[in-house]
Amino acid sequence: MAEEAKESPVLVFPLSLRETGDGPEKECIRFTIVDRKELEEKKSIFLYTPNGLSVADGASYNSVDLGMIGGMMGKIDQVQAEVAGGKGMLEAVKGAGLGNDVLQGLKNKFTGGTAIGQAIRMKAGEAVNPFTQLAFAGTTARSFSFTFKMVPESEQEMEVARKIENTFRKFLYPKLHTSALALKYPPFWKIQFMKGSEENKFLPFIQLSYLQSFTATYNATGNVFHPDGAPTEIDMALTFAEAKALTREDLYSDMEDFNTTKYNYDRKSPMPQVDATDLGGS
Repeated sequence: MAEEAKESPVLVFPLSLRETGDGPEKECIRFTIVDRKELEEKKSIFLYTPNGLSVADGASYNSVDLGMIGGMMGKIDQVQAEVAGGKGMLEAVKGAGLGNDVLQGLKNKFTGGTAIGQAIRMKAGEAVNPFTQLAFAGTTARSFSFTFKMVPESEQEMEVARKIENTFRKFLYPKLHTSALALKYPPFWKIQFMKGSEENKFLPFIQLSYLQSFTATYNATGNVFHPDGAPTEIDMALTFAEAKALTREDLYSDMEDFNTTKYNYDRKSPMPQVDATDLGGS
């Protein structure tokens, strides 16, 4: 217990990553446990950068059928422009052909949904134009997967590998809150691709995330153990999910400039700010 109490807040594997000071100097990934409420950094794990990093960004869109309104929108703008230019309303409506569109729209409304109306349209080779548009629905919450193989070359590295494995597993889980009826959220994880003491601008910027899954595989290439029972190798597979779907402001320092693409490297709490009065407090 005394040894565990003195454990360093920084774990590095392999030990060759550490050249000077407490942090590595080479390209690596830093995983930092961050207090979910206070955003205080509690513990850091440095690991080598694995092969084949992949980042998927996405947005979702829903199809919306605008129908009669969609077909008339452009012509309504034309009518307004011509009226503003001095034409009379009736002349402008006639010139834009808006009256014909209104009549066709009414015809679509009263015949399009009936069997007789559909039969008439099929015979005439006519179909209703739905004027389908895509409506933006939001961005897709991102997830990130990493795999690491730890093959300790010394007793010291074996102990570091054990601590790294158990730190990931331990802080994936929630803990009991004020009673057994409530759970307290696990902490955030801050994931950084590092080049020395700075974040590597050539690799992705990841916002605060939760550890979603963790798998440890022991002795994948051979069932051999050290005399003290330690496995000769440990494979880890981790999946993190960002704590919220992002907007441009969450990633970039300048949202409007089309010529600037610098990450802001600012990881603010993704939790919504709720006033006590919203929860019935005083």
